[in-house]
Amino acid sequence: MIGAFPLIRSASIADANGQIYFKVMKEDQFADPTARRVHKRGMQKRASKISGAKFAGLIQLESQMETTLVLCLEIDPRVDTLRVQPCTIDLNSGRVYGTQKELMERFRGRSYQPSPYTPDIEVKLTMGGKCFLDAKHTAHIKKKPEYLQYPELLEQFGISLILVTEVLLQGPIWSNVRLLAPYVGHGLKDSSRAAVIGIPQAGMRLQDIKGELGLTLREICIAVLLGELSFKIGEAELKPDSILQPCGGCQKHLEVIGL
Repeated sequence: MIGAFPLIRSASIADANGQIYFKVMKEDQFADPTARRVHKRGMQKRASKISGAKFAGLIQLESQMETTLVLCLEIDPRVDTLRVQPCTIDLNSGRVYGTQKELMERFRGRSYQPSPYTPDIEVKLTMGGKCFLDAKHTAHIKKKPEYLQYPELLEQFGISLILVTEVLLQGPIWSNVRLLAPYVGHGLKDSSRAAVIGIPQAGMRLQDIKGELGLTLREICIAVLLGELSFKIGEAELKPDSILQPCGGCQKHLEVIGL
């Protein structure tokens, strides 16, 4: 699906109960520093700051696309930690600098002209290794098609970059990751886990799991994150008549980004 740009490799948010878990706030002294200043993007919603389980403090994101991408990584069991605007890379040499300013100052007054690039997110994986991700709208790619060359270019320097567009980040994923993300790292009571294990292999509707088994939406979301229940996160928004199936601890349904 490269032609459609879904995935190219080599304000506040409330949960279903109305509880605000990501909140716009002032600058956070505990957040990791960024390689450049975060700006509002003209084609996107206003920048907002969110908190999560896999990064320090509050992070500021430039668009709803970036927010959705971060939440996809939040629920992904392969992701250990992440950072936004983590560094600046010189596309000419592959050298990595702490900030864009540091790179430009390094060569100020010299004949060498660096080509600075700051990826949106750096991800460290639970199995080791790391990669960078960039959320790019297809309209931006059409205006600047050289973005498509960045993954292959950086691969020559041993750097992995994945471009993700709104084709993947819009639709059901947008709402599903916002529903699930607040419960990352939470556990289930033994009684709730026993009720989940008793669900037939064919699955049950969400409303029946709540009505017949007495599980709350919170507990169901936790079961999905733990791999006890699954549904097709990228294909349909979770609703009362959605079918959830037991999956014995398998979390593959949470891997929505091609890391």
